[in-house]
Amino acid sequence: MEGRSARALVPAEVFDEGTCRRHSPLRRRRAIAGSGSKTRFRRRQLGLRLGVPHAIRKSAPPPLCDKFKDVTSAGPDLKLAIKQWQGSAHDLSLSDYEVHVWHRPLPAAADEIAHLSRVLSEEEKHRASRFRSQSLQSDFIVARGTLRLLLGAYLRLNPAQLIFEYSAHGKPSLTAPHHWLDFNLSHTDGLVVYALAMNRRVGVDVEKLRSDFDTDKLARRFFSTAEQATLESLPPADRHQAFYLCWSRKEAYIKARGEGLSHPLHRFDVSLEVGSRHALLQTRPDPQEAGRWMLSDLALQPGYAAAVALELAARSADSDRPAGQS
Repeated sequence: MEGRSARALVPAEVFDEGTCRRHSPLRRRRAIAGSGSKTRFRRRQLGLRLGVPHAIRKSAPPPLCDKFKDVTSAGPDLKLAIKQWQGSAHDLSLSDYEVHVWHRPLPAAADEIAHLSRVLSEEEKHRASRFRSQSLQSDFIVARGTLRLLLGAYLRLNPAQLIFEYSAHGKPSLTAPHHWLDFNLSHTDGLVVYALAMNRRVGVDVEKLRSDFDTDKLARRFFSTAEQATLESLPPADRHQAFYLCWSRKEAYIKARGEGLSHPLHRFDVSLEVGSRHALLQTRPDPQEAGRWMLSDLALQPGYAAAVALELAARSADSDRPAGQS
């Protein structure tokens, strides 16, 4: 990082989903394009059941889709399911009690790239063509095409017909009547991750652990006072991984909020513990905000740090869900 601005590390058109990656100091030219510009959770103080309607809370949560084998409890009712993409998906189901996380490797084979290109919109194809390198073009097509296939499988719709709209800060969402399906994606060198939930804001971030960044300098610039103190208290051998754990959790949270890096990173504290399921510790100026979110570590692959953030209070349920969605 010495002698280089954060902005210079990525081309102007490179973004992650919902976070303006123009300004992210961890994104280099291997980053792919998404859409749009881009701690210990205090559950004991809440005493709530993730904000689901009272009528739903009286009954037991429905079982998870059996396609998901890596399933853990993220709260009294909520289930976090992690699945690796295998090339296709059909008739997927998602309930109010679940957040689904998918991940897939990059790059992809040429025949898969060609297949995924066919489901992109003309605007997405134009954006892909703007990348100067073939590898970046291909990674964009794979990431965006896989997103469309996933959304289409949950909605029982042709993925090529899905239409996106964007918030003021560039976070994409589906247009009505399918806006009940919330999603977010993140990428890093060699991996792309997707998170999906029903009627709750969701954000995800993944970072490849790199050795060529001055993480101490970045922590002093972007982390809160409490996070810096925690990082400095760790043994030197543990600080590098802890930095990436902290960064991925902070990005997942601001992406879920839909504000991107316009939300100051020092205004909230996250845990630096490995494997934390309740990583949002403090929020400022509203201390109650920490109790409105789940922020959980994701164990995906060695050499990566990842996290998912999910709003606990669900929006009112819509009636346009496909058969099989509860």
